[in-house]
Amino acid sequence: AFVSMSGLSPNQVKKAVFTDLFHADDQNQIDLLFSKKTSSEPVEARIKSTSGDCTWVSLGVSTLKQNGDVIHQIIVSDINRKKALQRQNDLLLRVFTTFDKRQGVLDSLEDVIRVICEELEWNYAEVWVFSTKDDKSMNRVVSWHTQDDQLALFDARSKLMAESPVKNLAPLIPVLGEINWIENLQAKNPFDRSEQATEAGLKSLVSVPVSNNGNGQALLIFMSREKKARDENLRGVMLTIAEDLQFKLAASLEQLEMEKSQKRFGFALETAGMAYWEFSPKESKFVNTIGFNTLLSIEEEHGLTLDGFTQHIHIEDRVESISKLRKAIQNQSSFNIEFRIIDWNGNTKWIWSRGEIIKGQNGKVESVS
Repeated sequence: AFVSMSGLSPNQVKKAVFTDLFHADDQNQIDLLFSKKTSSEPVEARIKSTSGDCTWVSLGVSTLKQNGDVIHQIIVSDINRKKALQRQNDLLLRVFTTFDKRQGVLDSLEDVIRVICEELEWNYAEVWVFSTKDDKSMNRVVSWHTQDDQLALFDARSKLMAESPVKNLAPLIPVLGEINWIENLQAKNPFDRSEQATEAGLKSLVSVPVSNNGNGQALLIFMSREKKARDENLRGVMLTIAEDLQFKLAASLEQLEMEKSQKRFGFALETAGMAYWEFSPKESKFVNTIGFNTLLSIEEEHGLTLDGFTQHIHIEDRVESISKLRKAIQNQSSFNIEFRIIDWNGNTKWIWSRGEIIKGQNGKVESVS
């Protein structure tokens, strides 16, 4: 059993110090196990292999005395599969509870890949998402790696590649269908960053597709500095994670695309010297504004109230401007208002504001934009 699990020859096993056959973190409890003069409860420990892997075993020891000598009878049980299943169950539990809709989708995705890397001892991970407009365009949205200068450089290079015109090539890995498991990145060039990955010391890669009704949603990519042999049990776990993520990502990716569109819209408005605002009569507050405070050079930490905004309107225009806004809300009609504002620096700016009334399902005014 020890020959099989350690990779040593029978002669090497016979000559070895028994505790030296085990992982360094487990040697103290092995010493403690054999220091007892009576039989004890089994302990779990890892036997080292010459390949660098470890095998979990359960050790049961019976202590006998024969001709004045203490003899230990050892029962060794291979529990590697049991420990692997336990670890995979722990991983699933952590992932399922990590994706929190109360925080942003990108923060949730970064937490998910970090948890997977920590549990499985992978060194690098990233997430690519499909554009909601088509199933070919992909964008790299988040990444995570262990603290290392080479990995940080690889991450920076990958980010530049994602921002380049060839970003739609993504990792050149099949997205829909099976998990792609590459045991040795150095043996071939399976994707467009193999050379850079090899320079960073990365040796194995696993890509996990997330799709919904045959449509690609995202691609999770994990890389390791150790050669990771294909693991069918782990492959099943990753597919389970992908299946769970497809439901959580459905609404979140739409939200992410909306946030990106909003940023593009904000940039266009800023370039044109314009801004967008939405006023809630119920809250008497400006909400969902884009470039509003920047254009007006007004700083409000918790949102601008109507009273606060009124104080910035030139005193000669104040009564007429607010009166037109209130009248439009009352009559549920559009409006055009020109007025002057005084910003925080004391400068005067002429503003032209055009607004429309937005009604709720009950027919009442819900907001003004």
